[in-house]
Amino acid sequence: MTNLNHFTFDEFSEKLWELFNGQALIPNFSSTLDTANFTFQYLERDNVNFYLFESPDPIILFSFHLPLSPHSKTLLLLDVNSGGLRLNGIECKNNQFALISEQSQLPFCFQIPANSPILVCDIKSNNKKFNQLCHSMVPVSIDVNYAQELREITQKSAKSFPDNTVNIGAILLIRIVELLAFHPTPMRQEAPTGRSKLSRKDFIPKCINFMMEMSSTEAIKLLSKQQNISEKTIRNAFKYITGFTPKEFEQISKLFAFRRALKRPEIVTVFEAAIVSDVYRWSRYASRYSTIFKELPIKTL
Repeated sequence: MTNLNHFTFDEFSEKLWELFNGQALIPNFSSTLDTANFTFQYLERDNVNFYLFESPDPIILFSFHLPLSPHSKTLLLLDVNSGGLRLNGIECKNNQFALISEQSQLPFCFQIPANSPILVCDIKSNNKKFNQLCHSMVPVSIDVNYAQELREITQKSAKSFPDNTVNIGAILLIRIVELLAFHPTPMRQEAPTGRSKLSRKDFIPKCINFMMEMSSTEAIKLLSKQQNISEKTIRNAFKYITGFTPKEFEQISKLFAFRRALKRPEIVTVFEAAIVSDVYRWSRYASRYSTIFKELPIKTL
């Protein structure tokens, strides 16, 4: 329905926000942000919407959950070139997918390698077993032949997206959904709980919520005390799932929030943007902002 499109990072991140309800974080850009070298493609089919996107830089994509909508939605992600896509810290192997369901209302984090085309299928399914599988929040496996066939179809269609071969992909995808519906819910590759029995998928976003009101150091201390989890366990789990240390995540997420504020039409000064994004000690962030975004805040404004 839409031909191949190239976007700047700000345009690209908006599209990812609309799809995932999550923010895209890139610690180091390989080019200036006004360069349109991010791709995002869209194709609509009955019961399945296809998206294909690619970034020249590694992305950390974090979301607390998909927003609820009138029609149940599930996102199926396939790393087309097997470049090393990670869901909540776990790498998706050659015959594995990432599945995210809005019904679960669970947070998730993707670590997406550079130059790795990611196929996203927005599936409308009321299959209870399939939806239960989506709640596991770990990569799930299908027959390697089906996975390879879908990858080959995607690789071909990506060259002239959309393409008639995508119809074949839609049929194949529905078959994959049927197969997954009969799979047992997978177990995590490692113990998902700390001493408090609070699941990591719960205490990582809880820690980030605390960061909205206090520093990452204070947030970890508070969470450790409340939930009887060691600070080291929290820091290690945070790094494993998001790819950042808590301090790094605090700093970079504020910088990206500051950038979004600078681009809001009602914001007229850098100071206003800093207040809106809780960047109160501006001198600590000014240098890194210029390093990451390769421009001064006044230019962004």
